[in-house]
Amino acid sequence: MPKRQRDPAYLARVAELPCSVGGAWPVEVHHKLVAGKGIRASDYDTMPLCFNHHSAQTLLPFGHAVHKGTKSFEANYGTQEEHVKKTQLALGYKA
Repeated sequence: MPKRQRDPAYLARVAELPCSVGGAWPVEVHHKLVAGKGIRASDYDTMPLCFNHHSAQTLLPFGHAVHKGTKSFEANYGTQEEHVKKTQLALGYKA
């Protein structure tokens, strides 16, 4: 992957993909959560998530949205890193 941290064109391509978890549209682009508050991941560490899997505040049938409960999300849907790699592969990058 390129080393550039911010890439609006890459984010636009991610936004065109279906939800990495369930395949729904439309999606919100999620930056992988990084340890330490205020640190934003690179634009290349992103994944497309529908509202339910990204920021819904209610319990989903198989866990929480990533911003409601990261541990629950990852236990039920896979790690954020797995979803980032899946996204990169879908866009033609060698993950």
